[in-house]
Amino acid sequence: SPPAPLHVLIVDDSLTDCVTYRRYLTRGVQNPCHISEVATAAQALDVLKASRPDCVLLDFNLPDGDGVSLVKRIVATHGENAFGIVMLTSNHEVELAVDALRSGAHDFLPKGATNAIVLRRAVDNATEKAAIQRELEIQRKALAQKNEELEVHVLRLEREMADRHQAETRLRQSEQQLRVVTDHAAV
Repeated sequence: SPPAPLHVLIVDDSLTDCVTYRRYLTRGVQNPCHISEVATAAQALDVLKASRPDCVLLDFNLPDGDGVSLVKRIVATHGENAFGIVMLTSNHEVELAVDALRSGAHDFLPKGATNAIVLRRAVDNATEKAAIQRELEIQRKALAQKNEELEVHVLRLEREMADRHQAETRLRQSEQQLRVVTDHAAV
């Protein structure tokens, strides 16, 4: 059976851009995305409280804030890899891209250079990267738990060894005392 369609939340106040992204992600593609759209950072945060998209596609310039601030709020609320995050902007500044990626976005695309293939690849890659990072975190936690259990087990074994050593020492001392007593008794 085909994979379930990705749910993509588009956060952009430009109706034209929203229509373009929706078309890129739903028409003429093998596995069309399920799209939700909001125009503001506040609306995006509200939607994210109620649902978990696979990817958030957001514009840097929003009426009630900037995309990097929204990414930081999303990460603070939901965790670093709750879903893929792709930022789009008409601004081509490298510093902005670096800031977005450092804040928790998985990809950064200039709007002018985006087409259906580039956008879908960015959404797929961001979604996959977030999923891999979540799985890695689960494995990291499981490994930490196993290490903790192992440390407890090692401590228990070390205590048993110390107890055994102490018992052997007492046994040798008792044997020596018994030899002394039996040697004197034989005389």
